[in-house]
Parts: sequence; structure tokens; C-alpha cells
Amino acid sequence: MTDAEPSEPVIVAMAGKMGTGKNFMASFLQAYLEGMGLRVMVLAFGNGVKSAVLREYPDITFDQVYGPKTTASRRALQELGMDYRCKFGPDVWFRDLMATVRYHFEAHNAQVFIIADLRFLDEAKLLHERGVRMILLEAPRRNAARLLKECSIPEMRAQLASHASEMQCELPEFRQLMDAVVPNDDDAAGPESLAKIVTSLGFELNETDRK
Repeated sequence: MTDAEPSEPVIVAMAGKMGTGKNFMASFLQAYLEGMGLRVMVLAFGNGVKSAVLREYPDITFDQVYGPKTTASRRALQELGMDYRCKFGPDVWFRDLMATVRYHFEAHNAQVFIIADLRFLDEAKLLHERGVRMILLEAPRRNAARLLKECSIPEMRAQLASHASEMQCELPEFRQLMDAVVPNDDDAAGPESLAKIVTSLGFELNETDRK
């Protein structure tokens, strides 16, 4: 990226199953790019879903949606997210997110947007068409631990793991759209994973960040 102001927003998307470190690596990358002098925002497809859940499920609280999720809030997010996709088209959350990107790019001069929750093939295709760089994080041990934390009942945990938002990351077509696949299961993998992500995006990597 040059010092000139971009004519279009630069978008990077983190893909992966729950618990694979998407939000953590998005924040890690945000801090790194801001250290380069770039104006960066972290967004998510799920932001629109969360707002819709709070609007349509009065018994679910803000903390249960934006903080640690309960079984009920997790199910509501998954079901309502899919329900809106059926009612308003598979690109409903993509359109919502792109409108948010455009607003902050034009009104607040943000330069780089990091999407922290890419999980669906059709959304990956739409992002690919826009030239978005996509990074798939893989962490099967973290994912298994997260599933266990989310739900202690085996049958419900299996249902959660088999949801489309979890399964589509495994599709060959989904993986082929990725610009990089980064293992992220090691507790000490943060700097190494960041280095791989930064390199895949074409940014210069400082010597201290290679360690």
C-alpha cells in the first residue's frame, strides 16, 4: 500500500470456524497496520445479525449477544441469520456490511477494513469478486474446545458443529478462494500467524515481527 489515499476501501477477511482466533487475529492485524499509520476498522457480518436478534428476541440481552454467548443466544444468532438469508437473499448480510464499509470509508476516512467472521461460501464468492483478500485460520483443537465451552450436551454440540456456518469453511471451493491458509492452533502461534497474514497481504514485514 502506498502513502496516497486509496480511491476504494481496502478489505481483508478472516475466515474460520468458531474458536479459531478470527477476532484475536483481526485485532492483532489491526494493531499492526495502525502501527504503519493506516486507519483501520474491524467489522463483522455478525454485527447486523446481532442487532436483529436484540430487536426480535426481547429475552436475550446485549451481553448474551456481544459477550459470552448462551446456548439460547447462539441458537438465535444462527437461526435468525439463516432466516434473513432465506427471506432477503443470501447476500443480505453482505449488502449490510458493504454499506457500513462505504459509510465509514467516505464519512470517517477509514482506509482498511478487517472482516472478522467470514464463514459462508456465497459471501466468500462475493468478497472475492470485489478483490477482498481472504485468510482462512485453522485451529481444530481450539475449535473443539470452543464447542465444548459453548455447549456441554453432546447432541446439541454436534448440532452446533454441523451448522452451515461451521461446515462451509471445509468446502474445497471455499478453500480455493482463500489467499492464505494459516494454522493457528498453537498458543504461541500469534506472531507467526500474523507474519504469514501480513506477508500474504503484500505488506512489508518488520524484522522484529518475524520473531
